[in-house]
Amino acid sequence: MKMQCLSALLVVVAALVGVMLMLFGREPRYLGRSLVSWLEQIHDPPWDETQVQQAKDAVRAIGAKKALPTLLKLIKATDDPASQWIAVKSEELKIGFLKWHSADDFHELGLAGFEALGTNAAPAVGALTKLLDEPDTALNAFGGLACIGKPAELSMCRGITNRDERVRQASVLRLASVTDDVEIYINRIKGCLEDPSAYVRNAAVDGIGTQSAAPDLAVPLLITALNDSSDFVSSSAAGWLGDFGTNALSAVPALSNLVEHAGLNTANAALRTLVKIAPNESIPILAKCLARGSPATGGALSVLVASMPDKAVPLILAGTRSPDLGQRRTSFSLLYDCPLTPEVQSAIENSVTDPDFAISQNAKKFLTEQYRKTHPIESQFTNEPVFQGKGLGEWLKTRRNPDGSFPNDTMDAIQHIGTNAIPALLARLVYAEPPFGLRSLVSGTVQVEAICAFIVLGENAIPALPQLRMFMDGTNGDLAVRAMMATCGTGSNAIPFFISGLTNQFADVRNEAANYISQNFTNQFLGQRDQLAPLFVKLLDDPDEFVRMNATNELKQIAPEAAVKAGVK
Repeated sequence: MKMQCLSALLVVVAALVGVMLMLFGREPRYLGRSLVSWLEQIHDPPWDETQVQQAKDAVRAIGAKKALPTLLKLIKATDDPASQWIAVKSEELKIGFLKWHSADDFHELGLAGFEALGTNAAPAVGALTKLLDEPDTALNAFGGLACIGKPAELSMCRGITNRDERVRQASVLRLASVTDDVEIYINRIKGCLEDPSAYVRNAAVDGIGTQSAAPDLAVPLLITALNDSSDFVSSSAAGWLGDFGTNALSAVPALSNLVEHAGLNTANAALRTLVKIAPNESIPILAKCLARGSPATGGALSVLVASMPDKAVPLILAGTRSPDLGQRRTSFSLLYDCPLTPEVQSAIENSVTDPDFAISQNAKKFLTEQYRKTHPIESQFTNEPVFQGKGLGEWLKTRRNPDGSFPNDTMDAIQHIGTNAIPALLARLVYAEPPFGLRSLVSGTVQVEAICAFIVLGENAIPALPQLRMFMDGTNGDLAVRAMMATCGTGSNAIPFFISGLTNQFADVRNEAANYISQNFTNQFLGQRDQLAPLFVKLLDDPDEFVRMNATNELKQIAPEAAVKAGVK
């Protein structure tokens, strides 16, 4: 078997060397490295800008005269049966030191060389032009011509009529970079608006649409393209017309017709463009679309909000009362960008009770942020205890240590305030940001600060335990977790809280309790092993998947014998 593998290896290596010699027998070199190795440095990952530039400089140092024969071979490379066999065998035998490229890889390397040489590769224009007539090489040949640029302008024009639609598409887009006169460029590509390929026609629309400095030439052609049989071509034409502003007013009748009768994408694009180029004329059309719910009006309304908010607001307000959910969502999303008039404020407040959760939540978030601007967080906590001239809230806001703990001076302040801090910390622990009590980063920060402060208080927090127990047994799962964690600093007094947490009604509480007990078992819960073992066994059948998963690992640590009896492996 080993001899067979060795023989196969030798055959592959010999074949590989033969093919490489055939392709690159006289390959030019620079600084001891072959041209292809420099091209690989340009093309193959990992890309490094400095390394790529070094390789491009090396290709230029080799020069066009020496490099072009190899680059043309790379462009023409094919995956013949022998090459494919070599590639397969190389992979099977894991010959990693022999870097075999597919034909596509060779093409990319060749194009990388042409790009590095740029206009210096002009002597290859004739050879590349001939390759345009070959189906297998046309696309790569055009890529080489495009890399050469201006010297290849006339040859690139031949790409417009190439048999390969990919070449035609590329030529339409790349000709702009080598054609100095806008009129000449448009005249060259306008025939492509009749191309049998929608991709080529769309490329022509894109090429013409970018010529906003020549509206007299471009706009009539784009209006013609509005009638294209392909929805994505006609919608593209409608979209580009919007960049011509009032110079495209002659397109209004055609665009209006598309809003009424075209496919969805084209109708949407036409409506947006109408608002851009003729906002006043578009108002009744937009209102009609809002009333019937199609086409989608979000993009058009957004444009109108930016340009004519006074015209947009009545339409958006009407949309917020629509029975159509999609229309309401669109209108409400735009409402927040409108000037905050009393009518807009009222509409946002009314949307709090919208039956759609997304609309309702967005309205609540907006109004919460609005409330926060006039009611800073600390202004909501009054009559808190003071130490060294700073209120408790100010101490809690001091910059934390990297591990999340309070700095020493803050911990000293909390401990000096002592039990007087408990009422304020309880208020912060239950804090829900007004006016809707939404969970937010702000409220979460206030709550976490309270938990940390309770832990710092240590046994001074014992008077708060009855209230914390009430929170744990209440109906708010988030508050129950926070209350349990706030007892951590009270030493042995915290043990009943975490044991009770294992049977709490909320899965998050059960999970946190199990995690805490597992992490602090040897120094705090060791004496409760007999009480804890059956509770953890029960968690193996918990309705919550995450609780079950964690309990499996934690039971092995807390009570290995009980874990074995329960079938935990």
